[in-house]
Amino acid sequence: DSSHDARKEHYWRDRSRRGPHNLFTDTTDLIDSAPPEMGPPLPLFRYGDSAAVAARGQATPGAWVGFSGGSTVSAEYAWDSRSRSWRRFQVDRLHPLDESAHVDSNGLQIAPTNLVILEVDYRRSPADSRSPEAVSLGSGRAQVFVEGRLVAGTWNRERHSDTWGLRDEAGKPILL
Repeated sequence: DSSHDARKEHYWRDRSRRGPHNLFTDTTDLIDSAPPEMGPPLPLFRYGDSAAVAARGQATPGAWVGFSGGSTVSAEYAWDSRSRSWRRFQVDRLHPLDESAHVDSNGLQIAPTNLVILEVDYRRSPADSRSPEAVSLGSGRAQVFVEGRLVAGTWNRERHSDTWGLRDEAGKPILL
């Protein structure tokens, strides 16, 4: 258990932010403090020949994810064949697409090789009734973006410790 309740010494609060959005940790510190018998966590997804998966998909220039609940923010991803990655943009009413590259702390644009969009339900968080909590157990629709192509399918996961299962519409596993 690496939660704040169990490992308080590995967490701190940023007093310049309002709670509950001010709790931070260092992931490397948490991993280094884990008992050796724990071993590494399972991978999030199954990996394999992504070119074979891409061949089952349709060419697409990118992806758009809108956020509901009154938000006017969207995440947009554009396929960049030169870097073979999905360049991420965070768009809102103050930042049109050409001014909204999402960058990391070094100023480099976020650009994952694969992009997985999972449709999940939300409920009110038991930890904070003002915060939504994703329901990530069960199954739902999935969109997997690989090599400039979209593979539509489904996801499933029975336990929080499980690897996410991804399958295309024909029932074949989607490997990243």
